[in-house]
Amino acid sequence: MKTYLLRLGEITTKGKKTRLNFLRILLDNLKDALERENIKYENLHHEWSRIFFDSDDKRCNDVLKRVFGIVSFSECERVDFDSLENLLEKAKKVFGSHVKDKKFAVRARVSSNDLSSRKIEKELGSLLYDLSKGVDLENPEITCYVEIRNNNAYFFTEIIKGAGGLPLGSEEKAISLISGGYDSAVASWFMMRKGVHVDFLFFNLGGFSHLKASFDVAKTLWKKWGYGIKQRFFMVDLRPLVIELKNKTSERYWNVLLKRFMFKIAERIVSKQNHEGFITGSSVGQVSSQTLRNLSISQQGISVSVFHPLLGLDKMEIVELSKKIETYGISEKVKEYCMLVPEKPVTKARLEEIEQEEKKIPSGLIEYVLSYITEFELEKDIDDFIIETDQIKDADILIDIREEREEKIKDAIEMDFFDLFTEMDNLNKDKFYLIICEFGLRSQEIARKMKELGLNAKSFSGGFENLKKIYPEIIKK
Repeated sequence: MKTYLLRLGEITTKGKKTRLNFLRILLDNLKDALERENIKYENLHHEWSRIFFDSDDKRCNDVLKRVFGIVSFSECERVDFDSLENLLEKAKKVFGSHVKDKKFAVRARVSSNDLSSRKIEKELGSLLYDLSKGVDLENPEITCYVEIRNNNAYFFTEIIKGAGGLPLGSEEKAISLISGGYDSAVASWFMMRKGVHVDFLFFNLGGFSHLKASFDVAKTLWKKWGYGIKQRFFMVDLRPLVIELKNKTSERYWNVLLKRFMFKIAERIVSKQNHEGFITGSSVGQVSSQTLRNLSISQQGISVSVFHPLLGLDKMEIVELSKKIETYGISEKVKEYCMLVPEKPVTKARLEEIEQEEKKIPSGLIEYVLSYITEFELEKDIDDFIIETDQIKDADILIDIREEREEKIKDAIEMDFFDLFTEMDNLNKDKFYLIICEFGLRSQEIARKMKELGLNAKSFSGGFENLKKIYPEIIKK
């Protein structure tokens, strides 16, 4: 059975109490990583600056690269010894086949033992010399590493780079504004790498396809990198707000207005969930809403911390990082889901102008969208949560639960929201019900409840406004 030797990074710079706490968290995260991947292991323990465990599972290398707090690791042969001669004899046996027909170097490190690392390097090099093509200390084809800790020796030929950073969960919690694109995924990963427990907040602008892409990105981050914590995924449907902004505010301000409303909603959720702040994928100058002026105005008046880990990165740097963290394949398929795309967006907004535009939006709209916030479990598949559709052809019964019905929906049953809740137990489980409301929020709530009762029900995506665009023929004036 191989022994894995894990090296610590930033943890070693901490004081004794903090260091031991971080080591405890890291050991718990390692257990979660190995057990979540069904990897059998033994003898997991730590010393002051190393962690060790034994396993024969070749998947260990891939998993260890994704556990934050590990700066590097090696797959080792562990032996015990009682003298220098005994150590050199065992080292020659292990490294002999590795140096054959190669130029090599020996690197030794001694901890908690009186042996000299220089003497080990010199004498082991002499023993291996005749088996090799010679010594090359500057550019060896193979390096024979020897690490001595008490009376145990660890022999290895490779040092594999880890993720580094701090153990996940060693810092406080923050919420990442996840969009499904490259930027928000990489921003989330950067904060996770520094030990932050990152949960996710998704603002739905494009219906189920947008939700699915963002959920899949968040799930990848949790599944590949989120060892040791349970991450949460919240959704707020912003389509009602987008419609109001589009109909009532000046086009040139849409970019800043939308971001300000997102930040205000995020602030409310951060405070309610007891997080320290929220994370964005903003990068200076990447789009019009991310000029320094517009970023400053977007978070003006926000009372919680706003973290922008990507501010100084270029787009191509962000894209390359998304490949490393394995979210690239999902993000490259994500469209720009937004109905607010001004032709000439403001790049240097003035706060007083933005505040005047904000007054045109109903004061209760933030409360309205927040009242329908939804949480999805990342452990499940997003298809388990499908309650939206923009198709009506398969529906047996259309139910219109709008409060105002100046325009009618052909063949729809008109019911009050609360009356439908009351009548659910009497509905036919063999029928497919399609629920329609003003913006698609209340219909989602009621469709979800109907599904829990075993009814086949879905919400029409985007509500009545979207229905009019897709199926104008069924609207009666």
